[in-house]
Amino acid sequence: LYEIVVWHSHHLFHAPHRGVTWALGDIERLRVLIGKPVVAHFRARDIASGGTGAPLIPNADEQLFSDYETLINLGGIANITHLPTGIAYDISPCNQLLNALAKDLDPTLDYDPEGQFAKAGKWIASLSMIFEKHPHFTNAPPKSLDNITVKSDFIEPFLAYSASPQDKLHTATRLIAGKILEALLHVKARKYTLTGGGAYNSYLVSVLESLTHQEGIAFIPAPPQLVEYRESIGFGFLGLLRWLGHTNTYGKWTGAKQAHSSGSLSL
Repeated sequence: LYEIVVWHSHHLFHAPHRGVTWALGDIERLRVLIGKPVVAHFRARDIASGGTGAPLIPNADEQLFSDYETLINLGGIANITHLPTGIAYDISPCNQLLNALAKDLDPTLDYDPEGQFAKAGKWIASLSMIFEKHPHFTNAPPKSLDNITVKSDFIEPFLAYSASPQDKLHTATRLIAGKILEALLHVKARKYTLTGGGAYNSYLVSVLESLTHQEGIAFIPAPPQLVEYRESIGFGFLGLLRWLGHTNTYGKWTGAKQAHSSGSLSL
């Protein structure tokens, strides 16, 4: 019986259009420290085959969570997996933007609890244009967002905009919900399930529910284990597939020319 550690470390730079991705992590050092084999760095082989290197979790969704038609993860970046069509992509910035605005409101805050400050704010039409004009939203999938793009093209302009933090939070929340609705309509979803930390943002969820209800798209709540651990479970599963030498990345999700057993191994 073998035990392995699967490590999906923080990505500092992700530019698939240039064939480059760079994540933190010295897997050889970790292997020595823990005394167990390590699997990490899942994106590089997919990018070398012309893919975007993301999203990778749909490969696990398809095999582990097939009871759910449409899964939307509200993490730092919101992404969608629509299993019936095999479409998955990054939708828009999410918690990275909201958390930065919450900290701008109060440096002691790591996030806006239940979206209460966003709920108290007002819509800023001119600020929404900064968000809406980004080319990511007009690109066809497969497509992905990276942390650097979110910081430079969304967070910094929002922080620099002269308005109350509550109003900026309100505007950002409504914009994110609107982009998620567009994604659901794009894949012709009939129902959806939310995972990730943003699923605890009551105001974001309520805005999204209101929009989707008008379109006849049903919200199916997930159990807490799926909300909190979907991506951890998913990457653990991808690491196991890599350890076994089985395919764990597919071009239908990322646009790569080939499917692969992806990830670096330190045995």
